[in-house]
Amino acid sequence: MFSQQHARTDTIAGIAITHPDKVMFPGLGITKLDLAKYYESVAQRMLPHIEGRPLTLVFCPNGVDDGCQYLRHSRLWGPKTIRRVKIQEKKKVGEYMIVESIEGLISLIQMNVLEAHTWNSTVDHLEQPDRLVFDLDPGAKVRCWQVVRSAALARETLERV
Repeated sequence: MFSQQHARTDTIAGIAITHPDKVMFPGLGITKLDLAKYYESVAQRMLPHIEGRPLTLVFCPNGVDDGCQYLRHSRLWGPKTIRRVKIQEKKKVGEYMIVESIEGLISLIQMNVLEAHTWNSTVDHLEQPDRLVFDLDPGAKVRCWQVVRSAALARETLERV
């Protein structure tokens, strides 16, 4: 067994990826390094959709099959590549995370975050949402082609209205 100091580390976009061989999606054999490389490849397209938006993260420390939890508020262990903003909630002020760079995006993977859900408003205009998101995911009994067809039907309906 290797000690922590001898564990392999890879670097993606300047961010150290520790335990790059950790399997995050066992059914597909997708590792932490695979995810970091994927996020690096889609960063230019993804960043405009998340920049300036508070995030809710799905944190899966040991991969998707071993339990995940939602993180809304930042923790002390969060990397400096992720901006923190204070937002007034009903009874307290919460500190939320915002990703605005490829380094921040890759840092999410380093943190074992497998999903990043954005608010539909930006931090500068919290009370003025500027988009509406339809989250169409396949499920255990729903085939991918059914989701694609549902998306096409939703688009046709929205175009009519």
